[in-house]
Amino acid sequence: MMKRNLQYLLIVSIVLVLIATYFLYFHVDNSDGISGVCFAGKQCIEVEVMDEPRERARGLMYRESLDEDKGMLFIFPEEGDYGFWMKNMQFPIDIIWINSGKIVHIERDVPPCESEPCATYTPKKKAKYVLEVVANFTLENGIDPGSGVEFV
Repeated sequence: MMKRNLQYLLIVSIVLVLIATYFLYFHVDNSDGISGVCFAGKQCIEVEVMDEPRERARGLMYRESLDEDKGMLFIFPEEGDYGFWMKNMQFPIDIIWINSGKIVHIERDVPPCESEPCATYTPKKKAKYVLEVVANFTLENGIDPGSGVEFV
């Protein structure tokens, strides 16, 4: 009887650890209610937040366009070298990596992937956030690495 109770306790403990690991590393709660991003007071855009693993994996795939005043913000559970590719994309974009309120890397006018293997775009510094906007948005608005970013 004691052995069965220990086995049950072990199984329950493992399940709880797995659930805690999921929420700690893969689930990000957008409890801050981010709905926009402003660049050093120059330009603000409305964002769609991708904070779940499945949402982040899909991103802008299969969409036909993105409005100039909108973007898609990917929130990750921790800083990292998050690479992005353009598989199943229909239009070019700028990809902006953000950490600690500053832009750490930008890839401009990234074209859709037309044949596999698709190129992967990776930042030069770790980031916790990645923002996708229409192509050339960063050039047209004077946004460069080192520029400040505020979430609203």
